[in-house]
Amino acid sequence: MINVVQVGYGYWGTNVARNLMAAKNANLYAICDSRQECLDKARKVYLDMTEYALDYKKYLDECEIPTQRECAASSDFIEGVKAFMEKRKAEFKGE
Repeated sequence: MINVVQVGYGYWGTNVARNLMAAKNANLYAICDSRQECLDKARKVYLDMTEYALDYKKYLDECEIPTQRECAASSDFIEGVKAFMEKRKAEFKGE
C-alpha cells in the first residue's frame, strides 16, 4: 500500500481524495491545504480517517510519503511538488 499526502483540496482535489479513499492500494495519509475552509470541508467528509494540515512541509521528512497532485497549478502546489521531489519523494499524479 502506498501512503499519499494530498497537497490541495480545491475544486479537483475533492475528486482526487474520493478516488484515493476508494483505491485498494492507496492510503490517504494526509490532506494539506493552505486554506482552512478547504480543510474544514475535507474533515466533514473524511472525519478522522486521515490527517489534515495547513502546511505540507511537516510531511517532507517522513519516510515513503509521496505527494498527490492537485490539477490546479496553485503556487502552494508547485512549491509542494518541488519540495517533495528535492527530498527524493515520488510524485503520484492524479488525472
